[in-house]
Amino acid sequence: MLFARKAPHKKTTKTRRDSFSCKEETEISSMEHLSTVKVSFWFFALFGIIAAGQRAPVQAALEDFLSKEGPSNLFSAVELSYWPQGNSESLNLVAGTTALKGTQGVTTENLFGWGSITKQFTSSMIFQLIAQQKLTLTNTLEDMLPEFFGTKVDNSWPEAWSKITLFQLLNMSSGIPDYVEFLFVLYPGEGPKVFKHPWTPETLVGVAVTAWETHFDECQSRGFCFPPGSSWAYSNTDYTIAGLILSKFHGGINIQEVFQDNLFSRRNSEPDGQIYLANGILPKRVLDAMPESYT
Repeated sequence: MLFARKAPHKKTTKTRRDSFSCKEETEISSMEHLSTVKVSFWFFALFGIIAAGQRAPVQAALEDFLSKEGPSNLFSAVELSYWPQGNSESLNLVAGTTALKGTQGVTTENLFGWGSITKQFTSSMIFQLIAQQKLTLTNTLEDMLPEFFGTKVDNSWPEAWSKITLFQLLNMSSGIPDYVEFLFVLYPGEGPKVFKHPWTPETLVGVAVTAWETHFDECQSRGFCFPPGSSWAYSNTDYTIAGLILSKFHGGINIQEVFQDNLFSRRNSEPDGQIYLANGILPKRVLDAMPESYT
């Protein structure tokens, strides 16, 4: 997960953001997908007054949305940045508190986790490599990451994964189990604290490997562990592996640097913030500025 250090938006930056602070990981349920639909309809309903630059109605709608959707979906705050017609700078509105049932209000200086929005960043960067003819959608995991396969490799990935294509990885038809679901299976009793472990991309993929090798029946009952391309299941592991591919094909730098150097800096001549990869250690100034969440 990545975090942005917010700075005043200028018209030239062309970046809109609406962010939510979540207390617990909810990607394993249909609630997340339902919430996404609700957010989308809510946002488009606001489009008319946003375009007209009417600050007060937008602020009221933001607070109404939070009061209706926040408690059931476990987020305590929401932020919206937009450019009213004729304005040279964005308007940045916030609603909510820094903690669920908290009393300290959020400000535009608070930071929010981007969460699964980063999957769009990852796929964009993959397609840059495809445009550069360094990858194709038919490349297999064994083609791209051979170092993770074979009997002589410590903690090797299942041979059944070797022929999964990049296309199947990106559209989540790989069959690889979602590590989020199996963190709770393999670490029972920890609850959201399990996310505090010092995970790396490799160890998170290792959770999925363990699920495949030691909990295969349960893996199938949860909708994973199917032959590649034969079904679909939302899997964070797919995009963790895509991140490993990006890192390798950018000379071994981490995904944080890949995004910063090849996506954001390219879009903005004067980048307005820093991104952080939540690998278990974040600067204290970042943690102190974040509303309560499962991170």
